[in-house]
Amino acid sequence: MHSSSILLSGILLFHGPFSVLGEVQFSSIPFLDLSSQGAVKEQSFSDGLAYSTHGLQVSPVPQGLRISDPLSDSGNPPPRSSGGGRAPCSSLMVAMVPGTGTFSEGEDCVEASDAILAYGSDSRPQFWIYVPDGYDPGMILKLQVMRNYHLVAEQDFPMPTEAGLISIELDYALEPGLTYTWIAEVMVTTGPGRSGNPRSGGLVQYQPVEPGVLAQMDGLPPLERAQRYGEEGFWYEALNELAVLRRSEPNNAEVLAAWRGLLASYGLEIFAEQPFLDCCQVMD
Repeated sequence: MHSSSILLSGILLFHGPFSVLGEVQFSSIPFLDLSSQGAVKEQSFSDGLAYSTHGLQVSPVPQGLRISDPLSDSGNPPPRSSGGGRAPCSSLMVAMVPGTGTFSEGEDCVEASDAILAYGSDSRPQFWIYVPDGYDPGMILKLQVMRNYHLVAEQDFPMPTEAGLISIELDYALEPGLTYTWIAEVMVTTGPGRSGNPRSGGLVQYQPVEPGVLAQMDGLPPLERAQRYGEEGFWYEALNELAVLRRSEPNNAEVLAAWRGLLASYGLEIFAEQPFLDCCQVMD
């Protein structure tokens, strides 16, 4: 069993400082939370929550958060799915980010799903997205990054024609401690009717890792490194580490459990077995 400091999925109600029950491990690990004004306050997982060893989950915010940037600075949170979710999930573009709602099979994929703030330790994070099939060859997927309603970066990628999970890398260095909105848009229309284009996205804040912590992570096996990123509260790195590992070891049951658990922690479990697509190189 992993150390009790590893945050894992399967939330259970719990009261008390420490206990172990079969596969479930409880602890009173401190973590940081943001107040409505963006101030930092300390809480503990023993204040009602515990996590089982069935999959990896990311801490709510990074340990030792340096700068708290109110979400209001980025305006309304972007939707995680295109089309508002009122369609089968297989037909929607969905950002693999924390957010509200649970995606499920059926005609209505999700009632509503807004992204919530997630953290990264890399100033140039990778964004993972589920894309549906049916798009014509040559279609463009446009990545836009905004800060306080102002566009700060824009990149074009070739839109895949198959359904699956893709990763797009931001070619722009985020400033630490600031909250950005990112949107992926399929350029079905480039003119006045562009507001109807499929869009999905998330919120990201870059928080640099302490050099000593980063050196420790570099020496860990990939699965443990993903778990450590989860401990430290870095969704984007935990997701990317597991995605790379899942792709290279598709038959590894432990990796699949961690991958599925991480996605399930924010209602994305139905995408856990989607194929990984060879995409995407930025277009000139």
